[in-house]
Amino acid sequence: MKSSPRKAAPKAVPKRTPDPPTVGRSLAIFPYQIGDGTTQSMLSGFINCRVGCRMGLEGWHQPRTKDAINYGSLYHALLEHFFRGVMNGKLTRKDAEAFFVEHTEAWLAKQRQESNSSNAIQSSEICVAQAYATWEPYLDAWPDDFEPGRWVELEGVFAVDFRGYTLRGRKDGLQRCGDKRKYYRLMENKTKSQIDEGSIDLRLTFDFQNLFYLTAQNIELRERGENETARIVCYNIIRRPGQRFNPEKESLDDYSARVRAAIEKDPGHFFKRSEVTYTAKDFERFEKELELKLHLFERWLLGKEETFKNETACVSKWNCSYLQACSAGGDMTGYVQTGRLFTELEE
Repeated sequence: MKSSPRKAAPKAVPKRTPDPPTVGRSLAIFPYQIGDGTTQSMLSGFINCRVGCRMGLEGWHQPRTKDAINYGSLYHALLEHFFRGVMNGKLTRKDAEAFFVEHTEAWLAKQRQESNSSNAIQSSEICVAQAYATWEPYLDAWPDDFEPGRWVELEGVFAVDFRGYTLRGRKDGLQRCGDKRKYYRLMENKTKSQIDEGSIDLRLTFDFQNLFYLTAQNIELRERGENETARIVCYNIIRRPGQRFNPEKESLDDYSARVRAAIEKDPGHFFKRSEVTYTAKDFERFEKELELKLHLFERWLLGKEETFKNETACVSKWNCSYLQACSAGGDMTGYVQTGRLFTELEE
């Protein structure tokens, strides 16, 4: 069941008039200005490494898509379109399998059209087999998601004014929870192969993305005249199965069935939710630091702050996308310059 595309136009916010650069090279020649808005990923990239951020703002991308990112994108789309149908009263739990088949057939057709690599196509087919194994067990793990009135918004795009800066982004989901739907709860969906539960729970107490989205959500609530404050984020983790596909011994259907059997034996291993509630003090600290970070980001864009590598950020869980370029002294061979920004906000 295909959803019609949404055209969410961000609110017009007056652009800040930049001061002329005083130090170093001005980034004003690049297609991005801070008045266009700043996403949490863009600001995180600046904090992480200014060289990598500069390359991203210049529009450089690697043409290859990581398999894990591909899987995550597929699952996010499944959750968005299925639960939008649930929210609108057009889909129920009984429609889950038929919806999955229709959606993934269209997704695979697009993958095959866009790739001439047999390995990439097989990788996409494995993604679908893994997602099929987890799909219905995931839905059964969280029956409250089917309650009428639970969902308020899915993949909502925002553009709000925060102290003269425009915050932009896309939230996975917004729910109404509790008795009589008393409070809002942001849903943040993550597909992970490995889960370090201890570190996740500790990090969530001051998570940048969570507080960025809650801050934007509360600005939207105030603009609508609501007196409530959204303070809760549910970190919704869907573990990607680790079982490997052996094409010499099994079909994709057999593989998917094998993975499904493992999930049904221990669903708690594959599906976890951590809920965190933020206090007024948390928001006060975050908003003060967010304004500082945005100010430094703006100064850097104007050439008033220097650009330097953060060598400690090159290799972590994932290698930096620009590791190859930096190791080659800035040679962008193997990259494409699309000039596209805000790709996470695209339909």
